[in-house]
Amino acid sequence: MCNLITPSEDILKKRKDELSEIDFKLEHLTSDQKQLMHETFLDISAAFSKSLKTIGCTDRVIPTFNFRSHNPIKTLPFEIPHAIQGTIKEELNELIEAGLIHRNISQWSSPMVLVKKKQNPTNPHKPASYRMALDLRLLNTILENSTYPLPKIPTLINEISKYPFYTTIDFLESLLANFTS
Repeated sequence: MCNLITPSEDILKKRKDELSEIDFKLEHLTSDQKQLMHETFLDISAAFSKSLKTIGCTDRVIPTFNFRSHNPIKTLPFEIPHAIQGTIKEELNELIEAGLIHRNISQWSSPMVLVKKKQNPTNPHKPASYRMALDLRLLNTILENSTYPLPKIPTLINEISKYPFYTTIDFLESLLANFTS
């Protein structure tokens, strides 16, 4: 069992070692504020993960899905260009080694799609990279919708207006959840 709330000491150390000042855009702050923010980031380094080996997993939340139909959904895979098949195999092996996915034989299948990442304007000669994703459109058609009321935007703005600092979190990579039991 693993638990995101209390990651192992080894993972905590790796997460702290992965952090550096260049990871955070703090140019707009004074030097005292930068120092305070950097110390804060180091104090909460358990919340940051920059590699698959330090992502971790949790048993605090176990997702449940309700389907309108119990018949398995099977979709044929999309064709992957030969030029990037090696890269895809390497990425899949990394995910397997990190314990985030595992090989599985199932009656359910959704095809993997490759989404080309934006080219970095500072390095236009770097080869294109891809993000792996699953095409879950067919699966979503049999999923029962859960409706949650959205909070009112003015309420949220009033709530955060009392704080001197606030931030947004930009997920550079897509969310990866480990749903294995």
